[in-house]
Amino acid sequence: MNLKGKKGVDISSLNGSISIQKIKDAGYDFAMIRCGYGSDLSVQDDNQFESNVRKCEAAGVPWGAYLYSYAVTTADAKSEA
Repeated sequence: MNLKGKKGVDISSLNGSISIQKIKDAGYDFAMIRCGYGSDLSVQDDNQFESNVRKCEAAGVPWGAYLYSYAVTTADAKSEA
């Protein structure tokens, strides 16, 4: 997908339960969805990730995923990877 000139939105559980259709209607072309943050701990998984993915797919909104990193050492980065 060529994203030149496209507008995207970053969404996560910090946004609560959101309407992807409203995002689409507002003119956004894609969403980047946080899947979690920090180390490989289940408590750091984003609890809205799967719901946000399903909503994007239902609305026909392309999406990508990211892990928010807090790594400050090589060991931290390896854990997060």
